[in-house]
Amino acid sequence: MALLAVTAVAARGLDDGWGDRMHAAALVERFADAWADRDVAALYELIDPTSRSGLSPERFRELHRDADATATTERVDVGAPVSHGDVHDVPVTVHTRMFGELRATLRVRTTGDGEATRVRWSPEMTFPGLRAGETVSRTTRMPPRADLLDRDGRVIVSGPARRPTDGPYADAARAVAGWLGPAHPDDRPALERLGVPSDVHVGAGGLERLLDEALTGRPGGVLRAGDRVLAKADPVAAGPVRSAVSLPLIQTMRAAQSTAPSTHGAVALNARTGEVLAFDGVAWSALQPPGSVMKIVTVAAALEHGVTRRSARYASTTRAAGIENADGARCGGTLTVAFARSCNSVFAPMAQRLGAERLVRAAERFGFNRPLGVAGSAVSSVPWPNGPGELAQTGIGQARTTATPLQVALVTATIANDGRRPTPTFLRRTDPADAVRVVSPTVARQVRRLMVAAVADGTGGAAGVPGLTVAGKTGTAELRATQGVACEPPAVSGAGAPALGACGNRDGRSTTAWMTAFADAADGTPGDPIVVTVMRAENHQGGRTAAPVAAAVLAAAHADADAPVDTAPPRAEPGARPAR
Repeated sequence: MALLAVTAVAARGLDDGWGDRMHAAALVERFADAWADRDVAALYELIDPTSRSGLSPERFRELHRDADATATTERVDVGAPVSHGDVHDVPVTVHTRMFGELRATLRVRTTGDGEATRVRWSPEMTFPGLRAGETVSRTTRMPPRADLLDRDGRVIVSGPARRPTDGPYADAARAVAGWLGPAHPDDRPALERLGVPSDVHVGAGGLERLLDEALTGRPGGVLRAGDRVLAKADPVAAGPVRSAVSLPLIQTMRAAQSTAPSTHGAVALNARTGEVLAFDGVAWSALQPPGSVMKIVTVAAALEHGVTRRSARYASTTRAAGIENADGARCGGTLTVAFARSCNSVFAPMAQRLGAERLVRAAERFGFNRPLGVAGSAVSSVPWPNGPGELAQTGIGQARTTATPLQVALVTATIANDGRRPTPTFLRRTDPADAVRVVSPTVARQVRRLMVAAVADGTGGAAGVPGLTVAGKTGTAELRATQGVACEPPAVSGAGAPALGACGNRDGRSTTAWMTAFADAADGTPGDPIVVTVMRAENHQGGRTAAPVAAAVLAAAHADADAPVDTAPPRAEPGARPAR
């Protein structure tokens, strides 16, 4: 019996030792996987209470983040751990941006028994191969900044001084080049990953900021563990960077905007590739109510959900859902006519029938309520409407709805791109942009026809360009009430009397003007749709002040880039209908 008891105790001891080793091995594998995934929260959960003492999760995260930033870690691969009692060696390959692949061993110690086994953590475990008391440090050498070119190879800015080019397009180059300076706080994390020290001046505005990574090249330097050198790398300058923008097109855009108010913005982009071809003013940094250009979103969502159809007809009336038509006009008819004439009395009730859920979700698919991924861009907003009255206002781009010209351009590009919203880029490319499906191709084609009618026989007539089929939408967003405001001096009677609403906006400052449009060649010549969006704050009506600018830019975009283009805004034809 005594022998049997001793044997049982020995067997139990053997089982307990084997179980402890199994727990430790499983723990180290979990730790290694979390280390490879840079899952710092999971790592902290696996270390023992003694290691956690005096080490907050925030400080733990900071130590790991600093090591990764110093080494410019991009990815980590781990191999199978090799155990020696409570010491476990994990082979690690760290892929870095500056120093390539670094191979070393991460030494992991375990403590405790059974399910209570944990990792005994120490600071050298923030990076593989460190010895006790060592930390990772780096000295950095920056390469020369690359030359910045336009899409056709014209120099925008070059050399260490970063002076914009002289010559015929000097004004355009100065307008878009940007400047160098301290990094914007939003840009710091990305710059750390690239290995750019915090005291280096980087792109702080314009194309210098938008294309900063491409222009920076790859920094070089020395990576150390304490006094030991772990790796060295020479800085590598980038070659000349060809941007997506066209200096002649920017020159045209700026000339067409020569009478613009202080707050204005314009952007031109390729709907297929997502290339931003030209921009001016506050193209993505300022928000304004979009007014009737929002009807593109409303009608697309209504067609997608069966709330309306192209054959629908609407009663002719001056107001509906508590909202009046521009200048108190009677408006209605087919969906095509209602869109071309921009009938509030049709689209305000349409938004109510669509409902807040479907309208807001549609707007978000078009890009509202989320960052566009462009440095310095404001977030365009379609807040959840408070009741049916605000829902009606939201459907026509009023209430709390706001947008940037770039956001409206992406809405328009989605229609031009068969219902796919392209990702904007400032680098020249020929391949299709990464795109998000927003509406079906059928709906996109239906909305395209409505937009063609808006230019051919509606409020956007001044955006028409001979030889091109232009599709577009005007917008005139009320900033202050204009309807029914008494004239000073009193209105005259008869044919010369000003239209209702004009007196409240005689100087044009009560409304923001919008025009968004895209064009395909009228003869069916293959080519990418070019989108132009123009916003002029406190500047009359979209069809009056913004549409001619869009026409000038569209004409230039479809012409030879080096051919002279008449950038003077076209005059309205005598007797042309009022445009909104």
